[in-house]
Amino acid sequence: MSNPSFTHKDNILLQPLHLDIKFSKKFALVLAAIYLLAINNLYWVPSSEILNKWIKASILSVITTYTGWVIYRHLLLKNHPLQGCSLQNDGNFVRDHRIIATLIEEFSKVYTGFIILHAKLQDKHLPPFLGNKATLIIFPDAINNDTYRRLKIYFHFRRK
Repeated sequence: MSNPSFTHKDNILLQPLHLDIKFSKKFALVLAAIYLLAINNLYWVPSSEILNKWIKASILSVITTYTGWVIYRHLLLKNHPLQGCSLQNDGNFVRDHRIIATLIEEFSKVYTGFIILHAKLQDKHLPPFLGNKATLIIFPDAINNDTYRRLKIYFHFRRK
């Protein structure tokens, strides 16, 4: 027989959420729009002197480099420490029975069209260049619908 005090809400919260994030077309469109607006704004800045052209070229190279890093790390999820982890009920990200990171709930947010997860890295086997924090941006088209829904429910009940 089932325990009457054990509700469906508890059952959903007790199951780990496997975060196998894929390429998101929506996120790619958002990044493309931001990049194109930045380039457009840079183009319309007056440049009458050679120095201004060098400054524009420098700013353009910084924008391009940073956009490339964001695409590599957050859109394609290359070498991302949270990719493929399971989010446990206690807020730990686990992979291969090792705790990789801990969720920072006060900085993680659920928005209408996407979810941002912030985590503090704890695994000593990760490369040192990753730093001690990681951010995972999840759009609904990058993950299956059931996992995305359960992640939203996870945050809804954790905040109460």
